[in-house]
Amino acid sequence: MASDDSKFDDLSEADINSLIDDAVPKNTKKATAWGISVLKGKTGYPKNTQVRFWKVFHQKFFSERLKKFHQEFRKSPTQHYSASAHLSIRAAIDHHLNTLPEFSGICIVRDLLFKIANKSLSAKLKQLKAQGFAKVQHHPSISHEDIIQKCYETKVFSDETPISLLRPSPLSRGRENLRSLTPDSFVIKKEAKDGEYVQTSISEKTKNHQGGLGDKADESDPKMFSTGMSNCPVKYFKMFLSVLNPNQTALFQKPKKNFLPSDEIWFENSPIGVNKLGDMMKEISLTASLSKVYTNHCVSSTTISALDEAGIPIHRIMQTSGHRSESSVKSYCDRQSLEKYKESFNILAKVGHDSKESTSGAVVGAVNNIENLTQNSQTHNGQNAVANLNHSPTLNILSHAEFKDCQININITKK
Repeated sequence: MASDDSKFDDLSEADINSLIDDAVPKNTKKATAWGISVLKGKTGYPKNTQVRFWKVFHQKFFSERLKKFHQEFRKSPTQHYSASAHLSIRAAIDHHLNTLPEFSGICIVRDLLFKIANKSLSAKLKQLKAQGFAKVQHHPSISHEDIIQKCYETKVFSDETPISLLRPSPLSRGRENLRSLTPDSFVIKKEAKDGEYVQTSISEKTKNHQGGLGDKADESDPKMFSTGMSNCPVKYFKMFLSVLNPNQTALFQKPKKNFLPSDEIWFENSPIGVNKLGDMMKEISLTASLSKVYTNHCVSSTTISALDEAGIPIHRIMQTSGHRSESSVKSYCDRQSLEKYKESFNILAKVGHDSKESTSGAVVGAVNNIENLTQNSQTHNGQNAVANLNHSPTLNILSHAEFKDCQININITKK
């Protein structure tokens, strides 16, 4: 029986290798190239050498070199790299080694052969933390006051201009996939009742779901529902779609500088750049004078934190956020919002305030009792049994003292 060649593509070896290479994210390639460049420079090889750099390294010898490299890696004699930079360069080296036959099956992160190198890295990270170089990048939740009182009330979010209509459009983490979105990436559907909702019409490749053999199915299916309010997100999104330039396939298009509200098209036939999209929340923060400068990632953080505070189970939050593991979601849930931090502080401040007032009251009461006892003693004996409170160095210390959970005994000595 003749084979059905129509079921197969005719690809050359170069075509296949190109497809494999294209599957590696650009940022991963960039980080790997940087890490290997730094390592080659440190070991004395020209960064662009054509010599097979890795052939000179026996695995055990390479572990010793890494041990030394982790301790000496720095920006300049007076500047250190952050802890995350050290971890990134180790990941870059490991990723590159996995492409070389000389290091086939070797993992410098987990293999016992590289235990001494990883101990050196761990010691370096502890040193950096002690010196204040262990930077932690937080993506705070966007406060309710910033969204409602500043973004909407100042009309940074509105349906009156192209830029204010663009700002509340769907944002994902960082610069991820925003540039590749099109109007067809979303679909508007009707609810069983009168409402409408927006959902994605395609399964996107994201940071958490790259595809491939090791990728789990992306069960996230976020939806945006109509609210019937003046700032209804579905209403904004429908209007946004209606005034886009039909000659441009990108969802995010450059707003027209000169436009009239009566114009049918509010956007130019030109897409917004990747970097501009990645800084969208930063631009919103500065324009609306928000309490802090937020990033696009803060949108995801806000979603998770708000759902967690409302008591939504983690597995449902994961379906909305697209995270693959509960631990990733918990890292957001475990962070307190600024409002929660303030609430905790006010509780503690109230405890301290109440305690101080209670102690002050006890001291005042004790002093009053002393005065009464003194007056009674003076009347009874016709003489000063106790020195005047205003001049007694012993009793004056009570005005600055604090007592708690104790009993005060006053002994009056008669002369």
